[in-house]
Amino acid sequence: MRTIEETRKRWDILFSDNDTPSDLRAALQSEQGGNLCNDGLRSVCWKAFLLFDGLDKNEWASKLEESRDAYRALRDHFLKYIEHPDDLESTVDPLADDEQSPWQTLRHDETLRTEILQDVDRCLQENYFFQEPDTKSKLTDILFVYSKLNPDVGYRQGMHELLAPILWAVDRDSVKPHPGGHEANKDKSEGLMLDLLDTQFVEHDSFTLFLSVMQTARIYYEHGETRSANGQMDVIPIVDRCHYLHKEALAVIDHELAEHLEAVDVLPQIFLTWARISI
Repeated sequence: MRTIEETRKRWDILFSDNDTPSDLRAALQSEQGGNLCNDGLRSVCWKAFLLFDGLDKNEWASKLEESRDAYRALRDHFLKYIEHPDDLESTVDPLADDEQSPWQTLRHDETLRTEILQDVDRCLQENYFFQEPDTKSKLTDILFVYSKLNPDVGYRQGMHELLAPILWAVDRDSVKPHPGGHEANKDKSEGLMLDLLDTQFVEHDSFTLFLSVMQTARIYYEHGETRSANGQMDVIPIVDRCHYLHKEALAVIDHELAEHLEAVDVLPQIFLTWARISI
């Protein structure tokens, strides 16, 4: 967590000459792009591209409020009896073997959270941030809410690896608001900055970013089968995608590497695992 003064400097660096999404994208893709992210605010870049339609900051506050309210409502709904099991009122016998019983639902939820926590406990163990109880709690709750919201996909091993850097960046960029609240700021720009990076909403914003990423990434976690391009066989979506990246996309980007991997018979899923770890 940074000071407000340091964050203000980073905010100014990020938006000093970038008034449109194309300006910001071009700046990030330039030779100095890495420095712009590191010296600026990485999570703000992600929010600008994934959550907002553009860099018109007049619309950011309302969209932030909507997304945070949405997560708050989802969290309250799905975690209600996890956090307050004594509030579960039911005439059904808690020990009855009834799949429709709210007690059975609670047990399924507890089992799901145990599964998620097993992965969370193994997440980036060399980084102290991910060993903190508060971090583990946020990761577990976000993944649990996502899996309940998307029962067709549920939770799959590896989702925590996508969420972890998002939570880390959002938390690292976060700031504590002034004691008097954002209204205490005479500078409208600084008020927006503090609202966007408010430490109270690290979990909310991380969930919304993760949800946006999963719109594209969920295919990697779907276990259903689809017909191959030639229609002759059923393939799992992730296997089909790995084959495309390995056999076609890589050949365009780095033909020499593609030929070498094929010569030594490295499977697509193995190569892509190496790439993910190195990133």
